[in-house]
Amino acid sequence: MKRLNLLIILLTAFAINAVTQEVVVADVLPEVGEVTINAETVIIAEDNAVVNIGTQKSHATGIGSNKREYYDGYPFQHLAIGINVGLYGPGFEINTPIIPNIKARVGLNYIGLNLESFGFSAFEVDGFDYIDANGVKQKEAASADIMPELKFLNGKLLFDFLPSKKGIFAFTAGVYIGQNKIGLTGTAYEWEDEDGRRGDRLANATLNFGDGVIVHTDANGEVDAHVRWGNVVKPYFGLTLGRAIPKHRVGFKFELGAIYQKARFKLLSDGGTGEAVAEANDNMDSILDNLPKGVSKALNFWPMLSLQLTYKLW
Repeated sequence: MKRLNLLIILLTAFAINAVTQEVVVADVLPEVGEVTINAETVIIAEDNAVVNIGTQKSHATGIGSNKREYYDGYPFQHLAIGINVGLYGPGFEINTPIIPNIKARVGLNYIGLNLESFGFSAFEVDGFDYIDANGVKQKEAASADIMPELKFLNGKLLFDFLPSKKGIFAFTAGVYIGQNKIGLTGTAYEWEDEDGRRGDRLANATLNFGDGVIVHTDANGEVDAHVRWGNVVKPYFGLTLGRAIPKHRVGFKFELGAIYQKARFKLLSDGGTGEAVAEANDNMDSILDNLPKGVSKALNFWPMLSLQLTYKLW
């Protein structure tokens, strides 16, 4: 009976989180000397005989603890940071659990890709129409050197849904928010002959590259156009191998998916007036109308392939 009462007292002590305290029960059970409970062992001192019941392991439950299992936890009970590289450019993430089977990831990705810096020359475009500074339309005469540049800047909010909270496989869904811009810079000329000789620069002209692509030049015949590709808010779906919260301090993660950005183009600026830019945008949709149907549908999506190195803070 004495042992039974003692076990009841021990269970009660554990139930009220007394694993880090000392509990003296001599007043409750005078025949028992002393019971001490701490984070490491449970010791019963009975009639000068010491009985070691066993080791009691505890897990800290507060924010910032590394004692909690990697798959457990709620918001900010675990926190990991990661750097990644993928088809939306390099970026970083901050990861935390929502519940054991769902992890949240917040981050930023950026691409700044100028083909000229990789040794490419400007693309030469010949034989397109233009309207000169006097409003006179010239057909299939102009020539231009155009250099494209990509600037994709996107924040992201993603959620990993794990079928098994201890597993490394997850379904990922979320959203990317930002603008994907295509820059078109270069110089336009009145004409170019078979020997490569060119006429004067086309100052303050309206260039029609066909298929609805209309941009304007400045007083020096320069083109500096910026086109937005796709929506600002872009849903994302993918598959992930790896853990947002590593099992150990460092982890690796692989991700494959697709961003639905929608195949639409909007001219943001090109050196022309606001009215001229608006008029150019009225013709922009015809670009997609003239593409093969399969190509226009494929442009609705941007593939995502990403590798990430993750470090668990706690």
